Amino acid sequence: MSSSPPVRDGPAPVLRPVQRRLLTSHSLDLVFFGIALVCVTLLALALARQGWRLAPQLIYLVGFWLLTSYLALPRVHRILTAIYVPDYFIGRARTTDGMLGDPINLAARGSENDVHRVMQAASWTRADPLRLDTSVRIVHAALARRSYPAAPVSTLMLFGRPQAFTYEQQVAGNPSRRHHIRFWPVPDGWLLPGGTPVDWLAAGTYDRAVGLSLFTGQVTHKVAADTDVERDHVLSTVRRTVPAVGVTTLKRFSTGYHSRNGGGDAITTDGSLPILELEETDLDDLPASVGPSADAGAPAPDDDLVVATTKAAQRAAARPIGLVGGLLAIAVGIALDTVSYLPHISRLAALTSTELNDLHAAGRLDGVIWGVLTAVYLVLAALIALTFRGIGQSRFTLMGAVCLQVMGQLWQWIALPPGSLSFPALLTTSMYVLGLYGLSSLAVAQWCQERGKDRRRRRT
Repeated sequence: MSSSPPVRDGPAPVLRPVQRRLLTSHSLDLVFFGIALVCVTLLALALARQGWRLAPQLIYLVGFWLLTSYLALPRVHRILTAIYVPDYFIGRARTTDGMLGDPINLAARGSENDVHRVMQAASWTRADPLRLDTSVRIVHAALARRSYPAAPVSTLMLFGRPQAFTYEQQVAGNPSRRHHIRFWPVPDGWLLPGGTPVDWLAAGTYDRAVGLSLFTGQVTHKVAADTDVERDHVLSTVRRTVPAVGVTTLKRFSTGYHSRNGGGDAITTDGSLPILELEETDLDDLPASVGPSADAGAPAPDDDLVVATTKAAQRAAARPIGLVGGLLAIAVGIALDTVSYLPHISRLAALTSTELNDLHAAGRLDGVIWGVLTAVYLVLAALIALTFRGIGQSRFTLMGAVCLQVMGQLWQWIALPPGSLSFPALLTTSMYVLGLYGLSSLAVAQWCQERGKDRRRRRT
C-alpha cells in the first residue's frame, strides 16, 4: 500500500533560470595566465636581441635566462602537465609546476609530534621554511661554502599540498650536499593502494651538488640517482637511535623503475615502501620536539610592539608572493612611466601656450591634461589597493590595463634592430610584465577566490 506524498505548506518554490556568463572568473584567470606567458616570452626575446653584442649588453642575456628559466618555462610546464599528468596518487610527489618529482619511499604511523621527536633524536635538523630571507641565506652559504644546517628545501606537492615539514642532515658542513626528507600528512580516511592505512608519507633524497635543472635551467640541487640508498639511510639513523621503532615494509609497493625527477635528475627505486611504526613505540624517554630554527628568535609575549609587528608580518605573509611582488612591480612601472612622461607634458603645455597665444585657454587645457592624469593615477591606485585586499574584479581590471600597456609595445620591439631599445623603456615594460605575471599566477587566483568566499560567508 503506497503512502501519499507529503504536503508542503507555503508557496511553490520559484525556479530561477540559470544564467551563464560568457567568461567566468576561472576562464579569465586562464586567459590572463596565457597572456602573461606570451608577454614574458616576448620580453625575453627582446632582451636576447639586445644582448647579441659585447658587454655591457651581455647583461640582457642574463635577463633572458632569468625570464625563461624562472618565469616562462615553469608556466609552460604548468600548462602541459595539467593536460598529461594524471591527477591521482601514483607514488610520486610533484613540483609546483606540476611535473613528477621525487618518489615516495617512506611512510609512518603516528602523530606529528612522534615524527618530530624521533627525527630530532636521530640527529636530523628541521629545515627552515622557504622564504625570501632564507633563500638569500642559502645562496650566500653555497657561494661562500659556509654551513647552513637548517637550509630550506624546494617545495614539492602531494595531495595538492606542499610538504608539512622537512628534515635534513648537512654533509661535512657543505650546503651543496645534504640528506633530506619531506613529510606530508595523509588525508583523513585515505588508504595506500591495497588498503594499508598510514598517517604520513615521505620522500627522502640526497643532494649531491648544485647545478642547473634540465627542464628549466634554474639553479637547483642535483639529486643522487639511487633514492633507495637515502631511504635506507633514514631508516638506519632512526633505528640506531631508537631501536624500539618498528618497521613494516611493503614489498613491491610500486614497480621498480628508473626515471627523472622535476629537476631532470635520474632517479631509481626498487618500489618498496618501509613504514615506521611510531604509534606503537614508547617515546617517553625521548626529548620533546622543538620547532624549526626560524622560530628561535620569536619575540617575547610581553613585548607589545614586537608582537604587533610580527602579527602584521604574518598577515602580509598570508598573501601570495605573486600578489605582493606583482603589485609592487606595477607600482614601480607606473612611477617610472610618470617620471618619463612629466617632461613631455611640460613641453606640451609650453607649446600649447605659444600656439594659442591665449593664457586663459592654455591654462584651461593644461588643467585638463593634469586633471585627466590625476584621475588615471587615482583609479590605478584604487585598483592596486582593492587587488591587495583580494577583490577579483579589480585584479582583472588591473591586469587588463597592464595588457593594453605592454602587448603592442612588445610586438613592436621584436621588429626593431638589435640594440635600439633604451634601458629605461626596457625597465619600465619589464616591471609591467613581471606585475602581470605575478597577478596571473594560480596561487593568487586561488587566494582571491578564497577571500571572495570569506566575504560572502560574512555577509550571510
